Amino acid sequence: MVGTKEHRQALFNTKIKVYPDGSQTVIYCDRPLFRDPYTEKKESDIPLPSEPLDNENYCGFPRPDPNSPTYKDRRKRRRKTDESDSDEDMIYLGNMKRAKDSIFDLVMCNKWDYFFTGTFDDNKAGENTAANLLKPVQTWLRHQTERKGLAYVLVAEYSPLNHRIHFHGLLNSALDLTDSGTVLCNGKLKPIKVSTANKQKIPQELRKPVYNIPAWSDRFGFTTAIPVTGEPVKLARYITKYITKDCEKIFGKYFWSSRNIIRHPEIVLANTDDFDSIPQAEHLIPGCNFRLKYDCYFEN
Repeated sequence: MVGTKEHRQALFNTKIKVYPDGSQTVIYCDRPLFRDPYTEKKESDIPLPSEPLDNENYCGFPRPDPNSPTYKDRRKRRRKTDESDSDEDMIYLGNMKRAKDSIFDLVMCNKWDYFFTGTFDDNKAGENTAANLLKPVQTWLRHQTERKGLAYVLVAEYSPLNHRIHFHGLLNSALDLTDSGTVLCNGKLKPIKVSTANKQKIPQELRKPVYNIPAWSDRFGFTTAIPVTGEPVKLARYITKYITKDCEKIFGKYFWSSRNIIRHPEIVLANTDDFDSIPQAEHLIPGCNFRLKYDCYFEN
């Protein structure tokens, strides 16, 4: 029952994620919504009703005036969304959004050394199906993590050309590498041979060496490992782009990650006085009665 001592935990309308490099992402809500799951229960600094909520109140705050122009406009947008998207679609999009947010946090919270691509050779790995590859890949990743200290974030996807499963992701420098004899150059979509780069007189500073990972290649197929450079946020956005509306949970999940990494950024909860004055786009969450705004501050 709302208002009991067990539920009088502090509520906040602003949630800030603070990453190791000082970057931040911020979620603002038009009413107190966020609880701090990492602290003991405490008296709320937001007044909560002592009686059960009725139709006039929500989280202790008056519901929006149904006759106000802004409320009617939001309801129209909400009905349009509800009509165009089924419940299943909204659940799917919500799960996908949470997966992208989780990957973003994992990438931003940890140091990565290589961007990884791993494919499968039928002669080594067998039939290219999720049912056939799931256990061998899980076992391989567990062994590399336990024996070598491998850290990873991986996204599996189907190739748009031949519908074969392959992986994209990020690794630390735990595994042995061999030089592939190719380089990735600015302006090139695929790695090219070093001799080709020399003929085209591509400067060294515009080349990235491309390595192979024998531990994967010997067991499964082809690999590339390219050194990570640039801003962490660009890397995080690059990885999350693999989670798209057409993305499939090939192995029953959107992504894989090792347990030996930092999984969550620091969370700071606060209260923002005037939601409507925040100069960011407003999002009405389908099926809910609250509004959100998003902002970010990146150090690099």
